[in-house]
Amino acid sequence: MNTIHRGFALEVIVQPDRFSAGIVAAKEVARAIRENPETVLGLVSGKTLVPFYKELVRLYREEGLDFGRVTVFHLDGDVGVDSAHPQSCHQIMWKNLFGLVNVNASNVHIPNVSVEGLDAFRIGYEKTIQDAYGIDLQIIDLQSASQLAPTILKKTSGCQMVTSADPVLNSRKCLMLASGLSAASAVADAVEGPIFNGPASLILKQHECARVILDEGAADELQLKDYYQWRSPRVAARRAPSVKAVDSICQSPYCFR
Repeated sequence: MNTIHRGFALEVIVQPDRFSAGIVAAKEVARAIRENPETVLGLVSGKTLVPFYKELVRLYREEGLDFGRVTVFHLDGDVGVDSAHPQSCHQIMWKNLFGLVNVNASNVHIPNVSVEGLDAFRIGYEKTIQDAYGIDLQIIDLQSASQLAPTILKKTSGCQMVTSADPVLNSRKCLMLASGLSAASAVADAVEGPIFNGPASLILKQHECARVILDEGAADELQLKDYYQWRSPRVAARRAPSVKAVDSICQSPYCFR
C-alpha cells in the first residue's frame, strides 16, 4: 500500500514475522551499497533490528556484500556511559554487526557523550552528518523514532537517541521497522493517524521517501491491514529468501527503486 501524504509516498509492507521483515530491510541496504559503495547509512541499536543485522552479516559472508567504503552514523549513542560497558550502544553494535563485517572502524560513528554535554554535542554531530552530505539510507525502528524530538533531548544516562529528527527527515530514503503486538497501537498512530502524533508519525508523513516494514503483530491495528498484507510479497524468513520475491519488494514504483 502506498499512502500519499502531502505529495509524498509512504509504502507499507507487512511480512509474516520479524525475521522476514529484517530480510526485506537488509536487501534494501544491500541494493544501496552495491549501487554506491560509499553509501552513508544511518542506524540505531534497537532490538527490533537484530534480525536485520543478522541478515546483513549473512549477505556479507555468503554473498560478498562489501562494507569497506560504507560510512555509518548512529543516531543513538552512549550518554554518560563508558563505551566499554556490555550494554553500551558501542558494544551492542560491534557484537551484532560491525565486528562481523568488513566495515572500516574509522567510518563508524557511535556517539559517546556526557549527560551535561548532550545539547552542544547534538548540534556538532548533526553538522558532521550534514558535512558528509547527509544520510543516504536511514534505518530506524519505531520505538527509536518515537524518542526523537525536534530540539529537546532526554538528559539521562544510557544508550539513547542523541539527535533530533532532522537527520532522519533529511535522509534521502528512510526505512522504519516495527515488530510485535506491543507496537501495534504506535504503528497505527504513526501510519494512519494525524501528522502530529509524535516524531515517528511526523517522519513518515513528511519524509519524501519512506517505507514501513512490519510483521503481522505490529500491523494488527492498521485499518487497512488486509490490503497491506494482500499487496506485500511474502518472504520466508527461516530459509534463503527467493531473490525474485525480495526483488519484487525492493523495486517499488515510487521512490525505492
